[in-house]
Amino acid sequence: MLLSTLFRENVRVLITARDTIGIPSIGGHVEHHYRLGPLTFANSVRLFSSLCPYMHTPSDRKRLFNKMVAGMEEAELLPTDPGISQTVRKQFEQIGNGVPSNIEKAAYTISKDVFMSFLRTDDSHGVERMY
Repeated sequence: MLLSTLFRENVRVLITARDTIGIPSIGGHVEHHYRLGPLTFANSVRLFSSLCPYMHTPSDRKRLFNKMVAGMEEAELLPTDPGISQTVRKQFEQIGNGVPSNIEKAAYTISKDVFMSFLRTDDSHGVERMY
């Protein structure tokens, strides 16, 4: 009902879902299904940091991005790409494997300890600092 009303007003709607809605026509408009692949590691970290409740400011988000991604040759890799390091593969898994809905879930359910481990990763990307 709501979508039919919106379409009568010439409003365009983008709906994201894992599966098609399955309605042949809504208000005279037809569903177009596009399958998207996972996000790169860099974009996964960006989305995660924008959603995670432990991140409060833009500088917090930049710090996390710099700790996890900046300067890495793996920034543009996907979770299934060959040559991805074990550390980045593990971090990918912890923040949702590049799937936006999984990243959202990870951002809101990640433990403080796991989150803090991302900030303890030093510039060699994957070696924990010894304190």
